[in-house]
Amino acid sequence: MTEEINIETLISQGYVEDDRTAASFQKRFRPALFLSVPFAFGMILAYAEVVPILAGITVTCLSLILIGITVIRGYVRPVISLRSGAQMVKYLNANPSPHISEEFVYVCPKSKTFFRRIKSEWGST
Repeated sequence: MTEEINIETLISQGYVEDDRTAASFQKRFRPALFLSVPFAFGMILAYAEVVPILAGITVTCLSLILIGITVIRGYVRPVISLRSGAQMVKYLNANPSPHISEEFVYVCPKSKTFFRRIKSEWGST
């Protein structure tokens, strides 16, 4: 279970939000976006029967597997602060905004920085 932390407490202790590291974290999921192109292409080819259905399904399934590997790898890989080079610690936000049900907070004690990542929002499926 992930430990909880309060953003207001971090800010009162002198921590600042690190937008550069947050952007770097987001970039690790970009390959999944590019892999969605062969996924869609394979589905279109199979549906339109331009190629044998087995070929279209194979392309679709392979790209779906690669998307899954990319996303899992993005979450499993440790998050490194761009300011200090130290590994960031992952917490659950104890007091997220009203529209957010769960939010992760990545904290670097060495550089006194943090960033937030929304896990789920109310009303989202």
